[in-house]
Amino acid sequence: MDDFAKDNNVLLNNVSMKVILTLFVCMIFICIIFTGCIKSVKNKVVIIPEDNNEEDQIKNKVNEDFSIKKIYKYKVKEESDDKQFEFVNFGWIDYNNIISLKNGKELNKIDYRYNILHNINNDNNVLMGVLSPKGSSLVYYTEDKSNINNKIDIKIYLLDINSQKTKLIYNYQFDGSPYTKFKWSKQSKYISFIVEKKRENYLVVYDTVSNVIHETKIKTINPNFLVFIDAIVSDDGKEVSLVYYYNRLYYFCHKYLNNKNILIDNTDSINLTDQFSYRNYSYLKENSLIYLDENHNLYKYDSNMKKIIKIAENIDKFEVSRNSMYIAYTEYDLKSKFQDIYVGKLTNYGIIKRKLVYKNIGRANMKWSPDNKKLLLDGEYININDQRKNYLQRGEKYIITVEFDDEYASHSKEKSK
Repeated sequence: MDDFAKDNNVLLNNVSMKVILTLFVCMIFICIIFTGCIKSVKNKVVIIPEDNNEEDQIKNKVNEDFSIKKIYKYKVKEESDDKQFEFVNFGWIDYNNIISLKNGKELNKIDYRYNILHNINNDNNVLMGVLSPKGSSLVYYTEDKSNINNKIDIKIYLLDINSQKTKLIYNYQFDGSPYTKFKWSKQSKYISFIVEKKRENYLVVYDTVSNVIHETKIKTINPNFLVFIDAIVSDDGKEVSLVYYYNRLYYFCHKYLNNKNILIDNTDSINLTDQFSYRNYSYLKENSLIYLDENHNLYKYDSNMKKIIKIAENIDKFEVSRNSMYIAYTEYDLKSKFQDIYVGKLTNYGIIKRKLVYKNIGRANMKWSPDNKKLLLDGEYININDQRKNYLQRGEKYIITVEFDDEYASHSKEKSK
């Protein structure tokens, strides 16, 4: 009996030890997995508010910086240069080169990495030039005031940058300079603009593939004359978005194109607030629009939600990336002679992950590269320590290229597909 009890005790002890060892191993295994999980998701934790509101979630996210890989500077103007010096940066031809205009006529191709400049053949004065999204063509107009009827001859040209050949694509007569802007479709197939003939408006669309011009009359049911700012055509050429001015208000509308006409009715257009600034706005994907008002508030019209959303305040200028995911901007400061450049991620409810990328630049313009990996700036630098200088004086002018690191670049490329 004693031997039997001893055997049972030994057996129980062995079982207990096995159970304890098994539990100990399981606990270690669970700890390892749990530790690994914590490490792998540490940077993705988002605190969700109790009301589970999307707007509050976005506003409560912690900003994460854009990482800068390198900054390039190219001086295009010395402070001692001619006061009549004019410089326009049209943007990116490809991933490494930009195109610029000097003194209204001299076109140059610049490699920002090595500060190498190549002249582009051009015999015309370039007015209101707009570079295609793919960077292969530049559309612009010239004007001739020698018409015997006291009208201005407007000629619209298209420059092929690679071949450096220019062709006339449209011409008409007008009582003054055109008030509409040229717009390219997202894939660079169509150029659209609006012309006025005998107090009637026409949407003109040029197909760069077939070299065909289409004119569509714009009809309105309103008794007063509408002033059209611009129009952008979809990639398939079947739809158009327009911004126009009527009765002291600005409107945005989206229409389907047909062979007859476009009918504009304010009842199916979006009123873009009373103080819409026509100088700074941009068309986004899915027939949406982002714009500033005169009080430096940034708004977005979301076509899916059918409403206007205020997403930022105190913005002076902005530029949205090609994939509509990121925004570069300057803040409005009446007391400062200089501006700082910021970048951030654009959402329906605000700008997040904001980062300061460049300080103290005057009259800055911004252009995102086609792959969303680089930000091109051009602006003036005035010696901040020289008290004799003021903001209205012209300083040295630079082209500045900000490259973001590979992690940001790959993330941006993946999202833009």
